[in-house]
Amino acid sequence: MALTYFCFDIGGVASSQENTGKAVALGNEYWGEDFSKTNLKRMLFANLGDGRDYWREFQNGLLPKEKYLEKSLLAGNLPLSAENKTRLENCLKTWCGDPYLPIWEFIFSLKQQMFHTSVLTNNNEIMYNAPSGRIKYLVDVATSSHEIHVSKPEEEAYIKHLDLIGAKAEDTFCTDDKLVNVQVFQHLGGCGFHFRSKDIGMDRAFKEMLEFLQEKGISYTPT
Repeated sequence: MALTYFCFDIGGVASSQENTGKAVALGNEYWGEDFSKTNLKRMLFANLGDGRDYWREFQNGLLPKEKYLEKSLLAGNLPLSAENKTRLENCLKTWCGDPYLPIWEFIFSLKQQMFHTSVLTNNNEIMYNAPSGRIKYLVDVATSSHEIHVSKPEEEAYIKHLDLIGAKAEDTFCTDDKLVNVQVFQHLGGCGFHFRSKDIGMDRAFKEMLEFLQEKGISYTPT
């Protein structure tokens, strides 16, 4: 297997894990000290008792941003004001993490070596345009679930992405912080790697990935 295409996830790989504490602190500023992690999650993953998964609909580009924000504010029992929509959007951008620069540097090195680089992420139009998503400007091709209307771990998400980058699965390395996503890509014949940032932290997971790739003939020494 000659790896010439490299595909990265954003959350938990190209950016840090969720900044729940910072998002809650921002909510405290907006809505008072009683605002908690429970309030934040209730709003982000709104359940209004109608059987709809508004988070997944938003993630798959099937629900406009304004409608998603309205449903989330309803779930949080907050007024549907323009100000509250902006506040919630700010909380979501803060929640989705910070860029993880070692991955950026590694991708830049791959590009210098003429490898093809890409991103495939489960994302939405708010988080995709937050600082954590800026990796999309470095890679050759960036694909988000809200653009292709399907999320990982659905095989269709990988198939659409491979079509967009013009690659075969067997020529492609793909890393993700969710094991099930890696397993699906491996089932398609690709080279998948579980980036275990949730278990061992970003730095150790990055080191594991480099060791895995070194066995595949891809060397890189962090600066």
